[in-house]
Amino acid sequence: MGGKISREERILGLSRIWRDVKYCFARFYEVTSDGKWDALYCEYLPLVAEAEDMRHYYELLLRFVATLNDGHTYVLVPDEIRPPYNIAIGTTYIDGKHILIETPKKYRDFLYAEILSVNGREVEEYLGEVLYPLAWHESKTSRFFYGLLGYVIGCTEHGMVTIGTDKGEFSVVVGEDTETVKKNLCVTLPEIKRAKDVYSSENLDIVVTEDNIGIIWFHACASDVKENLYQNAAQLKDCRGFIIDVRRNSGGTDYASLAVASLFFKHPITEGRDFVRLINPWEAAHGGDSERKLTDNTTKPDAFEPPFHTDKPVAVLTGGITASAAESFLLMMKNDGRAVLIGERSAGTNGMPLVQSLPGGGKYAVCTQKCLTDDMVDYNNVGIKPDIECYITLRDYENNYDRVMAEGLSYIRNRCENFSQI
Repeated sequence: MGGKISREERILGLSRIWRDVKYCFARFYEVTSDGKWDALYCEYLPLVAEAEDMRHYYELLLRFVATLNDGHTYVLVPDEIRPPYNIAIGTTYIDGKHILIETPKKYRDFLYAEILSVNGREVEEYLGEVLYPLAWHESKTSRFFYGLLGYVIGCTEHGMVTIGTDKGEFSVVVGEDTETVKKNLCVTLPEIKRAKDVYSSENLDIVVTEDNIGIIWFHACASDVKENLYQNAAQLKDCRGFIIDVRRNSGGTDYASLAVASLFFKHPITEGRDFVRLINPWEAAHGGDSERKLTDNTTKPDAFEPPFHTDKPVAVLTGGITASAAESFLLMMKNDGRAVLIGERSAGTNGMPLVQSLPGGGKYAVCTQKCLTDDMVDYNNVGIKPDIECYITLRDYENNYDRVMAEGLSYIRNRCENFSQI
């Protein structure tokens, strides 16, 4: 499947990944060593040289990089060999369970059922065989919330697939055009529906509640966030408290994170501590080991000059797919106790990736930063712990109830009452 890549090109692609991981990957000496990484490279050289086609070649590269277990070190497969989502089921991950949120219409009774098996294999055994060797998977919520299990089933199975659930078994055919029913994972509260709409876009939504709480849904750390937020900031200036929701924000640029945080700070803002490897060939030539050292690369960027600054109370809602630049935003808002974090632990993956091209049109990335909190806690593969832990349950999704937003509103209203008395 896919076009042909010469033997030399295949080896070159693997070699580039091997080189950049060895000399740029910030956590290299935490997860491997020169000897182990070189041995793995030698193991993969003949496999890559004899890869049957482009799909097989990229599968080998995925396996090679997955051994590093890092969310910002990865391989992107070319679009021409990326399989479509071609099975009539949808999946998510809630309450520590793989859940069906889309099925063929005739199986509508299986909506919200827990998936237990695929073609007779227990789901964790199945994933252990077909997915985990190919992809970073430390945070299951981060990996599976957006339907990855269903996609994997569609990619790896053929013909009839039997899905075992806690409500019984049913079968679907991979690639069959079937009308489905689907549950929406966007839950809300009646008072949010009654709130005044200020602005809405793909990356940013803003409303003001009837009791004057400003709610900002910061969906992605995209370059247009600053302009759109600042253009509409006048309608937020007199709010008595704020909620910023980054539960669905998987990152982007720190520029956007800083733009949002600047509404709440007048001084330079840190986003945690960053460490990088600065290899010194001259030192190595003299027998030094500079490649093993990490250098503090932390900066405190000046806050932007927003339309206004506010000292009013702030709550930030966080979740299991809050990642990368969105985690930097969490750390910004934790500065000096400026905001309280409410929700679930974040995804636990951050750091500036070095992105390079591969033969055949794909790309690879190598994480160049080790990111810690301001007090030097490593949150990689762990996540940033919220101040108030709260999460939406399966029953909440069934009842369209946003428990985390309700907790955030309750907290802010209480803080606003206390704030007004100071």
